[in-house]
Amino acid sequence: MSKSISDVSNSIFWDNLYDENNHKWDIKGPTPVFIEWESTLKLNNKNINICFPGCGIGHDALYFASKGYNVHAVDFSNEAIVRLKKKSIKDNISINIIKENFFQLPINFYNYFDIIVEYTFYCAIDPNMRKKYVKTCYNLLKGNGLLVGLLFPFKVNKNGPPFKVEKNEIEINFNNMFEIKNKKFDINSIEPRKGNELFFELQKK
Repeated sequence: MSKSISDVSNSIFWDNLYDENNHKWDIKGPTPVFIEWESTLKLNNKNINICFPGCGIGHDALYFASKGYNVHAVDFSNEAIVRLKKKSIKDNISINIIKENFFQLPINFYNYFDIIVEYTFYCAIDPNMRKKYVKTCYNLLKGNGLLVGLLFPFKVNKNGPPFKVEKNEIEINFNNMFEIKNKKFDINSIEPRKGNELFFELQKK
């Protein structure tokens, strides 16, 4: 498919990828790194609000919802939302599914989320939108809320999406609004991404 960077800001671009079964980022299940991270949490799940921006088919969102968290899965692709709804019904998982552009979530979600989980969204948006992404996450998180996720890819062999991420991009884009609580490269990545992604935990200042 012929594309330009501006295409990724259009939901139809992503709908077409799903229609063509050209969603190679989908690993068919929850991400091992997030399964491990969730197992370390000691939280009252019923009171924890978690947002998954650009959730796609939503394997990770459904996994956290199955553990009892109050999950909001956000995507503006109609095809992604339809597939996520079908899977949530099939698996009998209660989840809040929002068909919306993450950058246009209504103000009632400001200071609402305890955690935002980042996976394959930051690298998929127009790179010129990354600072707006940081500001949006900041607005949506409660005080001391966490932005947790995987930052990648550091190496790309083509034009995006995914768009290349620099290894020091957390320091470049997030430092003014977030404190780095944890970041590490030595993680349980899926095989195709070993050495090409960074796990991070950032806390809203």
